Amino acid sequence: MEVVFGMLIAISGILLVLTCRSFTTLFHELGHAIPALMFTEQSNVNVLVGTYGDLSDCFHVSLGRLQLYIKINLLEWRLGLCMHEGVKGFWKNMMVLIGGPIASLVLASFFLYWMIQNAYSDGWVFVSAVFFVAALLDFGTNIYPHKSPIRLHDGTLTYSDGQQIYRLLQQSRYPEEYAEALMFLEKEDYNSAIETIERLQKDGFHKKAGYHILVEAYRSKKDYKKANEAFEALEKQHQLNSNDSFLKGQLLMQLGRYEEAYPIIQNTLHFDQFNNEARYFRAWIFLKKDILDEALIDLNAVIYADEQFDRAYSARGLVYLKKRDFETAFQNLEFALQLNPERADNHYHIGQYYEEKWNYHKALEHYQKAADLGTDFHGIQLCISEMEACLGRG
Repeated sequence: MEVVFGMLIAISGILLVLTCRSFTTLFHELGHAIPALMFTEQSNVNVLVGTYGDLSDCFHVSLGRLQLYIKINLLEWRLGLCMHEGVKGFWKNMMVLIGGPIASLVLASFFLYWMIQNAYSDGWVFVSAVFFVAALLDFGTNIYPHKSPIRLHDGTLTYSDGQQIYRLLQQSRYPEEYAEALMFLEKEDYNSAIETIERLQKDGFHKKAGYHILVEAYRSKKDYKKANEAFEALEKQHQLNSNDSFLKGQLLMQLGRYEEAYPIIQNTLHFDQFNNEARYFRAWIFLKKDILDEALIDLNAVIYADEQFDRAYSARGLVYLKKRDFETAFQNLEFALQLNPERADNHYHIGQYYEEKWNYHKALEHYQKAADLGTDFHGIQLCISEMEACLGRG
């Protein structure tokens, strides 16, 4: 009986900690969301609790422009995130960023005051103490400027509130044109972003942040050669950190220079074994080198860590296609397409499957869709021409 009672106490304690942590996370993210709602006019502000962007299996509440998502599956629990279109101006950005940590500090102060002023039972004092510690922990964790990035569900990186505040303070000393270039990048006006940064560089502005804008703008335009040239210029001016090195590996991958990319990707995984994006890239290198079993091990691990990683299913489909296991290949390729029908390469890869199965109508349909969506594969027009020839349209 004592063992059962002890287990119930332990389970209750765990549930209490999870409840406190989820509540403080919600309060923290609302601290970001409220000023974001004040400084934006039309777009939604999304508050995510327990997830870094994966909205599957979430409880959803809509409050006007405020959209709240709470992850139900505790086994997939992350902390939280506030997503919005972005605000203009130094002080508005500062208020959005500092709002989260301040909310945590206010919550911690409230529970501390409550414990001091009210003579409640030991049980209530214990509960309020747990809330106080959770809120204080949330404040300390987020206000510290951690250099290590936080990887979101879609593979992009973000940083702690403290690191973003630190960067904002740094950028406040940059020329006004830098903020303009950043705005152009966010609006997907890549040419204007490139022109603005290149003009600044001619005037002597060689901060790493400027080179990052150049690299990202060229990558978004799918001009990987220019992106790599911009990165090489960055490398001459600045010492690389681990995130820069991983970016270099990705650029080499996109240029098809897999042998050069491999040791960089390996090094990234050596220091960050949970980097799902790096593991996916390593699997892709194995796939290109026909080391299929190793590719499959990595892709299985990627999918185990993130069941919504559509590119991993697509790559795993290609592995099975090379293994001539057509049924399993189709299952993976079709599922990747269901997860993300707007990704060009998902269409290109399933087109390869249909070509292998001599279904040239379907192959042509997906090759054309891949071309329309802007696949990186330069030989897509040749694929389309070959399928048209097979169908007697050439």
